[in-house]
Formats: sequence, structure tokens, C-alpha cells
Amino acid sequence: MKTIGNISLAFGLLFAAPIQGAVMSFTSSVYDSDSDISTNGTLVIAHNLGSATSVTHNGVTFVGSVTPVLGTATFSTDYYTGGAIGSLSEADANAMLDTLDFVGGVGSSLTTLGSLTIGATYEIQLFYSSGPSHDVGYATPSGDASEQYEINVSVTSTTPQVVTGTFTADQALQDIHSAVAGGQNLQINAYQLRLIPEPSSAALFGLAGIGLVLRRRR
Repeated sequence: MKTIGNISLAFGLLFAAPIQGAVMSFTSSVYDSDSDISTNGTLVIAHNLGSATSVTHNGVTFVGSVTPVLGTATFSTDYYTGGAIGSLSEADANAMLDTLDFVGGVGSSLTTLGSLTIGATYEIQLFYSSGPSHDVGYATPSGDASEQYEINVSVTSTTPQVVTGTFTADQALQDIHSAVAGGQNLQINAYQLRLIPEPSSAALFGLAGIGLVLRRRR
């Protein structure tokens, strides 16, 4: 269990019963630029996994963490061999993609986000340097033992990926599931969780005023 501020993250193997949680929406893209690292809202937690070294990209500091987050995960260093990608130099790419947590042959894992604020909107980003295709999803709203996978992430040594998920918390806990084909390694290089603020009443009032002006001009 990792706790920073008022948010806790626990990663474990999928034999635990699902906690459920809100429906999530996921997208994925190639991670080849600092601009792929979200700065939306407010940073809650960010970790550079498998390394004691903190790195900062796009103004976001990923704190070095050598505490396993994938259950009985082990670490790998000097893992990424793809060199420079996009606008990232080899040094920049290696800073966050060269170290990771991985678990061999487990097939699937469960990530639980804790101490969430009910009704608040969150964004989570998961970074993958290479390895097998990962399915990333959320617990089904019914809370049964199956998972609702929303995206398949195809990663190779030269095409690192970032998966971005958003959800509005309907309870203090949120499950995220990851899975790979049997016998392959689950892995993750880094992650960040961000709190996305709702539009303020003042901003909404301003938008209403703009609409009124436009209507009068017609």
C-alpha cells in the first residue's frame, strides 16, 4: 500500500474479489513526447517504478519508487532499448522507460485506488515501455468476478504506450484491472493520478453570460 496525501494505491493479484467502482473510459496513444504526459487538474500521485530516482517530464515529477506495486513484483533496469522516440531524446526516454515493475506468468492483476472523493472526477495514466499486449479495464458495475476490459494496449520496444483513463468516483475505492495472455509478464513503468476539477460556478456563470450576449446579437 502506498499513501501520498489522501490517496492510497494498492496493487495486487486478481484473486481478490472485485471492489467494483465507477465505469471508466480509456484511450491509448504512443508515448513519444513530454506533451503526452497530462497536466490536467491537480496532481495527486505519480511514481517512476523500479527506480529510486525521481524524474520530471512536462512539469510532472514522477517520484522514484522501489516498492513493488504489482503484488510480488520484481524490478528490471536497463529495460528499454528503443533509443530516441519522437521528440524524446534517448536519455529522456530511458529516464522513465528503463525501469519497471513486473510479475512473471500471472496473467492478470488488480489495482485499487483508495481514499477517493465521491463525486470527484479523476484521470489516471499508465505508462508501458515494451512487452506483451495488455488489456486494461475496470470492474463491472454488477461487481461480479469478470472484468470489463476497455482497451488492448499493443507495445513493443520501440513503441511505448500511455493509457489514459477517466472516471467519476461513486465510492471511495476504484478497481482497475490489467491482463495479458497466459504465461506472459505483467508490467508497468510509471503511473500518475490526477484530480480533475468540475467547472466552477463562476465559470459556468461566465459561459451563460457569453451565451446571452450571442443570443442578443443574433
